[in-house]
Amino acid sequence: MASETTLFESAQAIYCAAADYLGDKKADLLLDSKKYPTFTEFRRDNQTLLNKALTRVKVDVNEEEVYNFLEKKDSWYKSSLLI
Repeated sequence: MASETTLFESAQAIYCAAADYLGDKKADLLLDSKKYPTFTEFRRDNQTLLNKALTRVKVDVNEEEVYNFLEKKDSWYKSSLLI
């Protein structure tokens, strides 16, 4: 199991890649904790975006570990959105 730091840094990298892919205006609309209050809700509607982000960044752990971490740690999910 990866450390919490590794999982959070990986989550941030994925969200940065997603924001870069979307561009400023779309990222502001989509990467919003009011629209998607939990990672589970975000992932349900945006798995394609997450997959695309993973083609643009290399993370040190399996993405499912990152996703499980974000599902359990709501504050880390919201912090990743703000990055």
